[in-house]
Amino acid sequence: MKVGILTHFHNSVNYGGVLQAYALCEFLNKNGHDASQILYLPKMTLVSDSSLTIKDVCRKVVLRLNKKIYKKRNRGIKARMEQLFIDFRNNVPHTEREYTKADIAETNDIFDVFITGSDQVWNPFWHDSNYLLSFVKDNSAKLSYAASIGVGQLDKAQEKLYPRYLSTFKALSVRESTASDVLSPLLDKQVQVCVDPTLLLTAEEWDNVAARRKIKEKYVFLYLLGEDKKTRKLAEKFAEAKGIKLVTIPDLLGAYRHCDRRLKAEKIMDATPSDFISLIKYADYIITDSFHACVFSLLYKKQFFAFQRDNKIKMESRIQNLTQMFGCPERFCTHDEVDIKQLMQMSQIDYTNMINQFEKEKQKSVDYLNSNLSK
Repeated sequence: MKVGILTHFHNSVNYGGVLQAYALCEFLNKNGHDASQILYLPKMTLVSDSSLTIKDVCRKVVLRLNKKIYKKRNRGIKARMEQLFIDFRNNVPHTEREYTKADIAETNDIFDVFITGSDQVWNPFWHDSNYLLSFVKDNSAKLSYAASIGVGQLDKAQEKLYPRYLSTFKALSVRESTASDVLSPLLDKQVQVCVDPTLLLTAEEWDNVAARRKIKEKYVFLYLLGEDKKTRKLAEKFAEAKGIKLVTIPDLLGAYRHCDRRLKAEKIMDATPSDFISLIKYADYIITDSFHACVFSLLYKKQFFAFQRDNKIKMESRIQNLTQMFGCPERFCTHDEVDIKQLMQMSQIDYTNMINQFEKEKQKSVDYLNSNLSK
């Protein structure tokens, strides 16, 4: 059975994004399917009936100014990151050509089944109906796998959007329980929660992807997608208190970031997706606001601390769900609750008893895929 997967993969320089795309293809192909990523250039819009606040407008103005100021520098960073990601992406099964809104319907001639997900393919703040598989013909099966809406609640315009498209799906699964709680009442049926694709593979299987160790000494790996200065200061203090090196990847997602420049850390400028896994695998501690950094920390049974990203509550649900599933909800921290003293005194994660609960959730996800992809 030929399976076409649509997620945030094409041209991506996001470590978590390309690794989850690899993982779903790898899992399906190992289980007898012929799965490929669809190379797609999306055209995003905002779906909302809410007007922008003054704060939103100011933020947009600042972002545009920064984009203009650092346009040339960002172009160079994006080009460098593209080179770091291109070999990995090329090794993930994908369509021979790239598609746009105008011609993606032609993939109906290639695939028998379409899967959308994982990652935030249903986030209403960057909406493209093709991620809701609007282009798929009626004679082809449509599934979602661990899709994320990225928000904890919807406005009225958004509530009308999802039933319009999702009612024709053969089966639906999301990544967070909050997404299931939001979508199930709108569709009048239960939406299953499945684990992120990266969790379908074992640590041993990820060892085949991970690069060799990059840092010889003991170190704290700091991986922050947000630009919060408090977390960076806390990480510096933590590494200093432990007497070990602080290591980070700056300028993520192809953009220059002031917050990384003054950081007292070894900056890894050439990290490929395989290096990203390696940096977590060999770290003594991980401090992060990234869902996928938490995933790999848990798979490799690491001591980690997950922080709220830029104090944005809407970003935290996926990490909270993840830490609860593994039985370590205390690893999700907020700046108001955790200081350096508390961070130092936090007990080690005991991985001996938490794996059973995760394996049950993983098996539910495996069963979901197997049952809905059987002929």
